[in-house]
Amino acid sequence: KPKANPNPKPKPKPKPKPKPKPKPAGGEGADAPAAEKTELVPLSSAGQLKAMLQESSMDLERELNSELDDAHQVESKMNEVHELIGFLSERLAEQQEDVLRIEDAAEAANANVRIGNHELLRTKELAGSGSRVLTFLVLLLSFLLLFLDYWYR
Repeated sequence: KPKANPNPKPKPKPKPKPKPKPKPAGGEGADAPAAEKTELVPLSSAGQLKAMLQESSMDLERELNSELDDAHQVESKMNEVHELIGFLSERLAEQQEDVLRIEDAAEAANANVRIGNHELLRTKELAGSGSRVLTFLVLLLSFLLLFLDYWYR
């Protein structure tokens, strides 16, 4: 949690108010309303100054508290982002493991397909030569049977 600044901004010194101007000696005439407008209020009493300083101090305190609340909100949002990044990192690691397993399975399947194709070609070759031998044997036995039939008749 951020701590309050130990060196707050120095409080501004109140500006001394100018002394009121004396009223013109000419009495009240056409210039009287203008003189009343420019006349300044005498210096405030110590109680009023103290009240103004307390009000200013309270305003600064409210502003600092507001900034502190904003900082706490930012901190909590950053913690949420940190947690989300950790969650995503875990999921990415799991996905990487899954991808590696899938890659291994694909390589194994590819090797099995190559071996299967080789076996099919070998079987085709063997079946082709075997059928010729079988055909030759069937014809030979057929002629042998005909010959034997002719001989014993």
